[in-house]
Amino acid sequence: TDPFVDYVQLLKSNAITTGCGGNNYCPAEFTTRGQMAVFLIRSLLLTDDFDFPSAPYFEDVPATHPQFKWIQKLRALGITTG
Repeated sequence: TDPFVDYVQLLKSNAITTGCGGNNYCPAEFTTRGQMAVFLIRSLLLTDDFDFPSAPYFEDVPATHPQFKWIQKLRALGITTG
């Protein structure tokens, strides 16, 4: 009955998001900047298989960060400067 169900299904069917776990979307939860980086890059490239710079652009995003490669790609594409 959610007014956005069709849009959420579209995001899921195109692998832009996998939700918040347990086959839930959790629309009331906050989205982090890292998660938004994943959404944006997946929307642009339609894949998680892409090249990205291995040397961190940002001091607060080390290579061990869960969204490192997507954040790096956002910067490499000039979409963000931090």
